[in-house]
Amino acid sequence: MITGTRIKEQVLEAKTLKSGTPVVLGVMSMAELNGKYRIPYREFKSQEGYQRRPNMARVRKLANELRKNDVDLPTTVLLNIRGEDFDPATSIVTENGQKFLQTFGPFYVVDGQHRIEAIRELIDEDPGKWGDFKISFVCMLGADPEEELDQFYVVNSNSKSVPTDLALDLLSHRARTSPNTRTGLIESNLLWKVKAQELTAELNEHSEIWRGRIRFAGQLPEEKGASVITNTGMVTSLKPLFSLDQFSDQHVAVQVKVIDAFWKGVRDVLPEAFEDVTDYGIQKQTGAVVLHNVLVRVIGLINASGKSLLSPDDYASFIKDALLRLEDLNGEQEMVQGSEFWRAGSEGAAGSYSSAGGQRVLANKIKSELETPEIR
Repeated sequence: MITGTRIKEQVLEAKTLKSGTPVVLGVMSMAELNGKYRIPYREFKSQEGYQRRPNMARVRKLANELRKNDVDLPTTVLLNIRGEDFDPATSIVTENGQKFLQTFGPFYVVDGQHRIEAIRELIDEDPGKWGDFKISFVCMLGADPEEELDQFYVVNSNSKSVPTDLALDLLSHRARTSPNTRTGLIESNLLWKVKAQELTAELNEHSEIWRGRIRFAGQLPEEKGASVITNTGMVTSLKPLFSLDQFSDQHVAVQVKVIDAFWKGVRDVLPEAFEDVTDYGIQKQTGAVVLHNVLVRVIGLINASGKSLLSPDDYASFIKDALLRLEDLNGEQEMVQGSEFWRAGSEGAAGSYSSAGGQRVLANKIKSELETPEIR
């Protein structure tokens, strides 16, 4: 909850952002910031916010290191006072040649939530000791949520602390709202990532095979349900399909129909592998990467035959023999094939192909069993 006490801090003007948003930097005590900040967590369904919920183990670890006086926090956190809470005439004042930021808040934490949450935990333990803890800050003045998201992405997209699935979700969001971002992605040949992310979201909503099977950044544990693959894993698996203009240029609704028809064909051939997602791994990352690689070849075969890319029966007819003949030793040194090949754990054989190299080998094994059309 945001309290009604005004904060007044001496600040220095920093370089204005390209958008025209002014920026100041300063130092404040955590007692002043405590209760006056909000963290805009990413909500996938509403497409609002941009931060993953904090890793509490990381928060507790940092709090314990601060408690033992083992670490310093010399770096700044990035904050923002949104436009509705910032008035240039009253929020920045000059007194005796010094500039002051005065605000009732709230401050939106764009970067640095784990540091702030760790100190807040210590304040809850001992306000007298930790309330005076000083934190350096850079604060944007009047930026809207989209600009916050942009700055968060720029600061964190190459950081190990930000999961790839969240980075992909934010990249897709930025591409939809920023023409410059989309142009840059086209020029760097990365637009496929945005298209694949959009397709992944649609598959999770509208595909009979994939509905509810994909985990997205920002989902609460109770929202994950029967998901078996991350959105990063699905996006990665879809990359080869976006090398086909015939597929890449289609509307996302058509792409969903193509993917769904293919997987229905696979299910028709290997029905047992789809009965329980916890017992089989065909819809996990290895299965998705391998079979979408195979799908590129199958699309070519279907096109050459004049059959339909939206017919599960046509897909099944092309892949049936290859999938049923696929065999290898499982973890118990028993030969398995068909649906049993895709069993999870030591009972199946697919797990031994989970590396990037293994996935390529497995895809090639399946493709080698597909019919090769004659050149005419």
